[in-house]
Amino acid sequence: MGAENRRPLLSAFHCNQYQRNTGFPSYLNGGPSGGDDDIDRSYRGVVHGTIDDDPIVVEFLRMRFEQKIPR
Repeated sequence: MGAENRRPLLSAFHCNQYQRNTGFPSYLNGGPSGGDDDIDRSYRGVVHGTIDDDPIVVEFLRMRFEQKIPR
């Protein structure tokens, strides 16, 4: 089993931020998915269980949502 790297079916917009530095097991590593954004955040020192709490990851996702979702 490897990293999940498929863009979700029917996704009109896909922001993918991932890490490659988790190590074993390899399925906890991320990878590019052909998204509108494919950003490797390994340099932040995040792993599978912490990437979604990283302030840079959260702020980038918030910014991209605000660009795509009209108020």
